[in-house]
Amino acid sequence: MTTVIRHVVSASFAAAALVGCASAPPPATPAVAPSEAQLPRVATEPYSESQVERPAMALGDLDPPYPQSLRRMGASGYVEIQWIVDTLGKAEVASVERVSADAPADAVPGFTDVARQAVFLARFVPAEIGGRKVRQRVQRRFSFTAPGGGTSADGAELPPIDATLPSSIRGAATPAPVPNEPLFEFQVEMPVRVITEPKPMYPESLRRTRVQGYIYLDYIVDTLGTVEPTSLRVLDVQPKSAESAFMDSMRTALRATRYRSAEVGGRKVRQKVQQRFEFRP
Repeated sequence: MTTVIRHVVSASFAAAALVGCASAPPPATPAVAPSEAQLPRVATEPYSESQVERPAMALGDLDPPYPQSLRRMGASGYVEIQWIVDTLGKAEVASVERVSADAPADAVPGFTDVARQAVFLARFVPAEIGGRKVRQRVQRRFSFTAPGGGTSADGAELPPIDATLPSSIRGAATPAPVPNEPLFEFQVEMPVRVITEPKPMYPESLRRTRVQGYIYLDYIVDTLGTVEPTSLRVLDVQPKSAESAFMDSMRTALRATRYRSAEVGGRKVRQKVQQRFEFRP
């Protein structure tokens, strides 16, 4: 009898234990931090506008003035420019290129130059995906109408638009004062022209590794036709490791380079120049 009672009590405890287990809430699942694969992926290659959540946006007006060097020609038309806006809101210098144009052949280089300058000087709000800044490819058409009227590439008559000229020379009856600040090519009537230009020497320090690349420079040509040494600035260089060697070679070459100075109203002015130089062993 004692044995039976012991078995019954044991069974009761077992049943109670089962009930307790059934009524207890399941253990909470531990939170797992999102893996890198779950986060929005940001590619190093540039996106198109349709691929980003917030496209790159220019801060201010991108429209360049009509090129002074083309005023006598009176040409009109457009150029289509493509470039990459980086994550800092600047145009990547090496990416700026013309993809199409509709203008007289002699005017296309001038229109391209001023459009490129406008892109170089512009600042943008970078594109974003998932709250993170990404590189974006941008394409835009820049249209030009001849000041004082003229004809377009297809021969159509155009109304006079004097507002495209800088205010310092728009409708001026007397010559404007010669500016002390350097001007861009599209702001002068006669841009600088090379007289003598020694070829930059390939750096001896790189001959063993036979590095190939380029350096994109910004500098000022003064009213005597020489490069102002303190104005040299690197816009882009590839590879980055060769910058110092490339710069040493360029300083030597540019010291010996002579230009015909830029002019406005028959007077010599300082002009900014941007040029790419290639290096091959």
